[in-house]
Amino acid sequence: MASCKSIIITALSKLGVASALKGARDEDLQLGLQTLQSKYRSLIASGALGRALPVTVTGNYTTGENERILKKSGHAMTISLPETVTDRWGACHDDYLGYGALSGFSADYGCSRVDHRPRPPRDGAFVVINDEQTGRAQEWLYDSYVAKWLPIHDLSLSEYGEVRDAEGNISGTTVESTAPLSAADTNGLAAALALSLSDHFGAQPSPMTIRDASVWQQALVNRFGLTERERPDRSRFF
Repeated sequence: MASCKSIIITALSKLGVASALKGARDEDLQLGLQTLQSKYRSLIASGALGRALPVTVTGNYTTGENERILKKSGHAMTISLPETVTDRWGACHDDYLGYGALSGFSADYGCSRVDHRPRPPRDGAFVVINDEQTGRAQEWLYDSYVAKWLPIHDLSLSEYGEVRDAEGNISGTTVESTAPLSAADTNGLAAALALSLSDHFGAQPSPMTIRDASVWQQALVNRFGLTERERPDRSRFF
């Protein structure tokens, strides 16, 4: 896995904006962070990671995969992200066709006719929580390579490091902000980010950067590493 900052610096280096010698300007790093967050949100909103199931919550709730949750105001509740998911037959909203079959996007919501044993969430599964009272949203992506739900809304430029006091003694550590979906192909994610940043800097990405970005995006959406049972039905994004 890689930190958001390292992904951004690699992306800027591919465009000739930064290097190991001259580093990157703070304003370019901030732009890279905002663009990285936008990249993740675009993958969710476009349907590239599967359709989102709308759910309205008024009490304590453990989410499933690919859910867009409305947290109603005026209710005290705790919303938890799942450590495991159990596939269910025909339990999805408007997804059961009524004659022993499921519609084409059933696997997006964890509906399956094959297996009902608990399993980890799928790589690239997402949860979006919209708070009606505050008007804010929390977005989460599951990265199976680190077996964690990683936040999109709370990404930062922080990296792991030691904090020392005036006498030079270690007094604590800073926590690294991990870039979701970076562990499988760090270079591919950086290449995809470079393409998104190229217009701003007026830079022309190299053919290799364009290729690496395309391979990363296609592998992410089509899930080439998963079995047919594990692979959800994704929209025709690319």
